[in-house]
Amino acid sequence: MVNLSEFEIQRRTECENIYSLKELDVRYMFLEDISILSGIKNLKELSLSGNSLDSISSLEGLDLRKLHIDNNKLESVKELAGMKKLRDLRLYCNNLRDISGISRLTLITHLDISHNNLEDISHLSSLRNLTDLDVSHNYVRNVSPLVRLKKLRLVNLSHNNISDINDSNVAILLSFAAVNLDRNPFRSQSI
Repeated sequence: MVNLSEFEIQRRTECENIYSLKELDVRYMFLEDISILSGIKNLKELSLSGNSLDSISSLEGLDLRKLHIDNNKLESVKELAGMKKLRDLRLYCNNLRDISGISRLTLITHLDISHNNLEDISHLSSLRNLTDLDVSHNYVRNVSPLVRLKKLRLVNLSHNNISDINDSNVAILLSFAAVNLDRNPFRSQSI
């Protein structure tokens, strides 16, 4: 694994061996362009946390198992749709409004999409292998897409817009997962 966190890449020519890497950590490097990564076909694990990325189109075609791309400027992750072997995805602290690209990632077990601008989590309903999910600090009202995800064990739904704790979907979810519902605007009659 190569860890280039908190350092600047001075010259791309110095990184010719980068194309044989399997793991790459380029956190907090203020990157805006990651096009150099598109040629790293052996890459399995990639951390791009804490950069200034607003697009990840350069990652299309990579066969990643783990992707951490939190603390960036992403609004959509449609480009992830082809990463069918992805198991661990961290997208917290972006500007996400659209997570439709996630729906085809059926091998994902760990997903963190907290601290975004999400209202709709319906695209999560196909993630049958999901065990850990963090959707906290968003604008979610409806948890029904999660009730069929029977492998879920930990779910953080705190700081959302869930108002009815007696909703049958919340009850179903509580029957098989540990769920954090703190700081939701529950109506007094629903408690």
